[in-house]
Amino acid sequence: MAKRTIKQRMRTAVTVLGTCLLLAACAATPDQAAKDTLLLDYEDFGPQAMAHELLGMQWWQWENSGSPNPNDRYAIKVVAYKDLTRAEVEQRFPVVPDKLQDYRYVPYEEAMRYLDRHIADDVIADVTARLTRTREALLATLGGSTQK
Repeated sequence: MAKRTIKQRMRTAVTVLGTCLLLAACAATPDQAAKDTLLLDYEDFGPQAMAHELLGMQWWQWENSGSPNPNDRYAIKVVAYKDLTRAEVEQRFPVVPDKLQDYRYVPYEEAMRYLDRHIADDVIADVTARLTRTREALLATLGGSTQK
């Protein structure tokens, strides 16, 4: 058996390391790799005055009310999902108050109906543009036959 040179061993090590990093990167984002959920921001569904009907108020769901300071922001994420139960989604994306981890869960079809209705209203151009981008992201990720 021929001895391998240092250069050959290094090349093998780099290849193995690169493969491991690629696999780790794919495993780190299961919600994006799987085509059954899409993680969005609360604001992707419009301002609170509009979105609260779908998502609830834009403050931590474990609090009774929001801050009196209108500049306070809450990092609320919205999980749109398809072909899963709500329990499965809640297990993947748990609300954890101690970590300020707040998720709102919206079935794909419900999100699409909401977006279609508010895009058709076209009240404020910037809001309509953001809602349209959100709708496009949902279609691209979760697919479906929903027509605008």
